[in-house]
Amino acid sequence: MKSLLIGDGAREHAIAKRMVEGSELYAFVSLPNPGISSLASEIKVGNILDANEVILFARHVSPEYIFIGPGTVIAAGVGDALSEAGFQVVAPSRAGARLEWDPAFFRFFIQDHAPDASLKFAACESRHEVNNAFRDIGTSLSIITSESPENHFENPYLAREYAYRSIGAKSSGSSSVVLQEKAEGEDFTLQVFTDGETVSAMPLVKKYALSENEKTNLSEGVGTYSESNHLLPYISAEDAEKSLSILRKLLRALKSAHNSVYRGVLCARFVITLGGPKLLNISAGFGDPEALNVLSLLKTDFSHLCMSILGGKLWPSIEFKKKASVCKYLVPLGYPEKPKIGVPLSVDEDKISRAGAELYYNSVSIKDGKLYTSEGRSLALLSVADAHEDAEDFVESAISAVNSENLFYRKDIGTVGLSQKGVNRMEELRNA
Repeated sequence: MKSLLIGDGAREHAIAKRMVEGSELYAFVSLPNPGISSLASEIKVGNILDANEVILFARHVSPEYIFIGPGTVIAAGVGDALSEAGFQVVAPSRAGARLEWDPAFFRFFIQDHAPDASLKFAACESRHEVNNAFRDIGTSLSIITSESPENHFENPYLAREYAYRSIGAKSSGSSSVVLQEKAEGEDFTLQVFTDGETVSAMPLVKKYALSENEKTNLSEGVGTYSESNHLLPYISAEDAEKSLSILRKLLRALKSAHNSVYRGVLCARFVITLGGPKLLNISAGFGDPEALNVLSLLKTDFSHLCMSILGGKLWPSIEFKKKASVCKYLVPLGYPEKPKIGVPLSVDEDKISRAGAELYYNSVSIKDGKLYTSEGRSLALLSVADAHEDAEDFVESAISAVNSENLFYRKDIGTVGLSQKGVNRMEELRNA
């Protein structure tokens, strides 16, 4: 069986590792990824947002299925074009993925179909509407655009200025800028497989930003962890089931109200509050870095799972290891605003493996066979163990195998101390 992967980050590297176990892998990428290149029978470098380019390569490969990694590719209509050309695509349609690329539609959709999971929000088209939102919602809020899912500011002046700039940069016909209340609680990620009817949950994952204390959060996730019981210390089995029920309700509503059947993977980021789980945002496809955690735990053959989704009969028993996982991204100094790019780095992959960790390349450039830092997060290290603190130890041991003075990472991700902070936070809220 042949398979085709579209995308080139660490998330796609993790997907590629699972695809190649049950199929002959081909990949269409925008930039070379050393990890994907080592797994694929053939790599095509091109514009992943250009449907014609992708279709041309797909016709050359003739894959049994195509898996799309980045939500931007789905939003660009590439998946729809591939389907219309006769290919089997494991991804929602552009209409189904509107929950990601149209933040105003998403918030109104949640308000209408899952009000218990909704947050206060305002969809803004002008400075006047932004000012009204600050008055009605408050000054501690998140700003969501079609390009950036969630930017939180503690400083109200910076928040207002960012909202103004986002409206000014908004192109004609694009989605409104959404201002959303910052709910009090702890966030978590729930990812699911779905064939349009059946919805199957993956282990819960906790994602961390660049700095726990940063007042302005404009960076992508730089680390994650999951527990061996597939929950999180501050999330009960009842909370997890409520969250899954919300997603089932939304997918049914998407089909009945908008005639859109969502097939593939969906990533939902929630915040658990005293009033239950609230939805922060949804991504079409796996989360990043959350994909690395769940795919490292997946026991079911990924290619067979994808074919079951395409056949409308989701694999009846999707299995995951009863293990914990920890992932840490190494990023260039200055990331995300002014990352140091073009700096040499060396990676001892054998040493990483001996330390009990796995390597995933994300954003590196290759010149004359040597690796250099690029603008994004460089690479991720992940480990699986019986307990997350043990997995964290393995990742820490493996980091010495990456030699670059111009990379840094959050050392606390996966530690007992950091995970306990989430528990303490929820106890404080309950006792307030």
